Amino acid sequence: MEFFSIQFSEVAEKLDLDALSDAQRNTLFQGLKPDPGSHDVFRIMLAIREIEPKDNWNERQRKRKLFSLVDRALIDLRPSNKSIRIVGLHPGSLPADGTPQMDLEAQTGFKIMDVANASLKFTGPIKNWWRKKRPLIVANRTDRLVQWVFSREWIDQGNQCQGEILCIVPKGLSESERKISCYADFKEKRGRAIEKARRTVPLPA
Repeated sequence: MEFFSIQFSEVAEKLDLDALSDAQRNTLFQGLKPDPGSHDVFRIMLAIREIEPKDNWNERQRKRKLFSLVDRALIDLRPSNKSIRIVGLHPGSLPADGTPQMDLEAQTGFKIMDVANASLKFTGPIKNWWRKKRPLIVANRTDRLVQWVFSREWIDQGNQCQGEILCIVPKGLSESERKISCYADFKEKRGRAIEKARRTVPLPA
């Protein structure tokens, strides 16, 4: 792949709770006992699609948009309505040595990224920590926010930058308010954005 674009799901996929794997259950539920009457699990996909360079790109632009320059993929998901609560996510953080848990809170604090003008950037001490530890995935969430950072090593293993979120969505919430704002920012090592995407993805009733 030489040049690429980023695409989010048109609509979030509602998952069957009984069909989830043990790994999904362990990271999504974290001790919760989901009630299908009040809990919905959604998967939001992000695909990397190979494209042809645009005719109006000059030689300098072509060199700056190469997929080979991607160092990390930053993903940020936020419910559009305050009554939607995120109570779990999958995948969780994954160190390079494959151990299942990583204490990120002590390392990075409350958030690992900020959104500014639809661009994502590291916040707090994670920038230096990322360079030293070089994990495959960093994941963080609150009830209002989910953030993932996928490393180039993760992508090179043939993995997709995709995730599941466990949401509590009021049944009476209107269709127009059942949405997640999604951001993706693929960056090079020095932090320059190579390709970005932004989309509002509906959560079906």
